[in-house]
Amino acid sequence: LQQAGHRVRIGTHEMFQEFVEQYGFEFFNIGGDPKRLLAFVVKHPNMMTLNMGEVQEQQDIMEEVIDGTWRACTTPRVGDPETPYRPDVIVANPPTLSHVHLAEKLCVPLQLWFTMPWSPTKHYQHPFANMMPEYRSANKASYGVVDQLTWVGNQASLRRLRQRLGLPDVEGAGLQHRLAVPHVYCFSENLVPFPSDWGHHVDVCGFLNLKQTDETYVPDEDLKAFLDAGDPPVYIGFGSIVVKDKKKLTEKLLRAVER
Repeated sequence: LQQAGHRVRIGTHEMFQEFVEQYGFEFFNIGGDPKRLLAFVVKHPNMMTLNMGEVQEQQDIMEEVIDGTWRACTTPRVGDPETPYRPDVIVANPPTLSHVHLAEKLCVPLQLWFTMPWSPTKHYQHPFANMMPEYRSANKASYGVVDQLTWVGNQASLRRLRQRLGLPDVEGAGLQHRLAVPHVYCFSENLVPFPSDWGHHVDVCGFLNLKQTDETYVPDEDLKAFLDAGDPPVYIGFGSIVVKDKKKLTEKLLRAVER
């Protein structure tokens, strides 16, 4: 988009500001602490072991994020306060939650991109639904269960947002699926085969590789010695995901590689 001449503003958490700006993009801080959000998901992977204190903490974080996404779509650029800011398109990830409501208010197209499957399918469960048995009807139903739980937990914040924006009240659970909002998934079909029951509005583009701008990087001596000592290594990583039991996960990965 930027290379085609478009102005790109990336609204995300403050911890990513340096990363965003080093590639020449405009950064906007939407608030929230992603480490606390991910730690919550790791601690409660099946959403059945929650306590009200933790739920309230997550609701407070998400309310900050929801408000921050609206500001990211409307706040004038720093140094140019007189020029209104309005996006021509919104590209978001599904857990942002406010995306479909913002697109409705601004009357702009919306695309949802993500690194794990979030569209209902009978072929495998929702990534956050490991509390359900694995068979085809339950797999598809798991997406509705997670959507409903997410909506129940955040509906107060989303309804306040819609009221503030002058939008009518709506039952928001799974709204993006009912509206067939375009989804693009950034993984390989060799890893996650394309389900036969995904609609025309869902696509898989493969992994995204960031073109590095700094070609002067030189690894430190220890890393260089390791790389020079044998065949190219295989890297297995999980991005910003918080891992609860690193030792157990490492052992699983080693077993998988050996197989």
